[in-house]
Amino acid sequence: MVQADHTTAPVEIAKTMKSISAVHLFQTFKDLKKRRFWGSGMWSDSTFYSS
Repeated sequence: MVQADHTTAPVEIAKTMKSISAVHLFQTFKDLKKRRFWGSGMWSDSTFYSS
């Protein structure tokens, strides 16, 4: 569950969560950096929102 101000776009929340989780994964699993996700992205561009 995520709660945000009404002026914050859901897409911005999703981008932030994907960014933070990618950093955490790369720190936890050092071998992931060898797979060269750079450019293609670790996460898909898709998102799902529900309320």
